Parts: sequence; C-alpha cells; structure tokens
Amino acid sequence: MAAGTRPPGRPRGAGRDPEARRAALLEAAEAAIRHHGPDVSMEQIAERAEVSKATLCDNFDGKAGLTELLLERYGTRLLGTFAAS
Repeated sequence: MAAGTRPPGRPRGAGRDPEARRAALLEAAEAAIRHHGPDVSMEQIAERAEVSKATLCDNFDGKAGLTELLLERYGTRLLGTFAAS
C-alpha cells in the first residue's frame, strides 16, 4: 500500500478516546459561539470542529444535549468562581 493511503473502514479519528473527542467538540462549540453569537447553528459548530453535523449530533443528542452540557460546564466554572470569592 502506498504511503499516505488508508484501506477502507473506520474513518480517521474513530479510534480516539470518546471523552477526549467530546471535550474537543465542546471546545469547538465554545469557539463557534464566541465567533457567531448565541444563534450559532449546528452546521457552524460542526464546521469549526471539522466534523459533520451528524457526528456532532451523535455525540451530544442534538443541539439540546450540547446546550445542556455547555450550561453545566459554565455553571460549574461560575460556581467555582463564586465559592473562591
């Protein structure tokens, strides 16, 4: 097989640790929200994450699931900031 070619099968990144992948997708979602604002689309988030919209939806059960995780993430940070004050 020539260098740089892959046999058919699982796509690149499929073997990546699922928690690491979700963390990277959340980071991309945050960056997309900062760039596009609160009305960001799943397509814009997927583009920023360099994945398909289907991959994004599969990892978070759609926009509602992604939103819930982002709210939990920021809520935890916010509570930590208040507790440290």
